[in-house]
Amino acid sequence: MDLTLFIVLIIIAFMLYHMTSALQSLIKEMKEVKNKCMNNMNLHKEDFKITTENPTDTMKKTIKRLMSY
Repeated sequence: MDLTLFIVLIIIAFMLYHMTSALQSLIKEMKEVKNKCMNNMNLHKEDFKITTENPTDTMKKTIKRLMSY
């Protein structure tokens, strides 16, 4: 019983270690992308004037259109 518990704990520790290292790597990649692609200068020069419809309204219109066939 003690050996089984020991093996299970080792497997859980191994999984946690790899999960944390994967998350750290993902956070590092996200920071790199943010630094390379989103400069502060670009944010001030670009105006994002694109507007989209409310998704619920769009879905309702689509459902109504599909139900009419």
